[in-house]
Amino acid sequence: LEFIGEEGKKIVSGSSDNTLRIWDTESAKCLDVLEGHRSRIWDLTTTHAGDFVASASGDSTVKIWNLKSQQKASCATTLNGHAGDVYSVRYHPNESHIVTGGYDKTVRLFDVNTGAIIKTFPGHQLAVTKTIFNPLGNLVISGSKDNTIKFWDIVSGLCIRTISSHLGEVTSVEMNSSGTLLLSSSKDNSNRLWDVRMVRPIRKL
Repeated sequence: LEFIGEEGKKIVSGSSDNTLRIWDTESAKCLDVLEGHRSRIWDLTTTHAGDFVASASGDSTVKIWNLKSQQKASCATTLNGHAGDVYSVRYHPNESHIVTGGYDKTVRLFDVNTGAIIKTFPGHQLAVTKTIFNPLGNLVISGSKDNTIKFWDIVSGLCIRTISSHLGEVTSVEMNSSGTLLLSSSKDNSNRLWDVRMVRPIRKL
């Protein structure tokens, strides 16, 4: 789940019941139910203004929902291209692209306006569990069930760095706002903090 936009007055959640729900943080009331996915929601991401939500699902699609349309939120676009579950989705800082990762071991970059796949980043040996951008938006960072974290150059599409220190599936990666630190979590029961520029581990949590 995630706060919708930067004001944080609403939360959006995705569930194994195939729906997304919009909640009011003050009253805790459910304001809307977004239906359309045919399988569970694995991940979601929102724009800064809170006008759009993108959801990654087990039905192998990503749906983009317009929250500002009339009274009822509606599905604006459905992005296709993955084979199998889509486990991760994240908006690019410019919000005109999103990055996804999934069961098919690929990381994909989509244009949200046209729905086109701009780039596919192959290289992981197992499912991709998490995909994010660095704050500048020129790199994609992905975590995978193959125990690695990969850094991808968006323009060339090449993997420019691989971190192989985790001894279990990498379940999540996140970056600080300056893009200097990376936090990773893994099924090896550890979280690790990385210095991104030196690619060295700072701390094991």
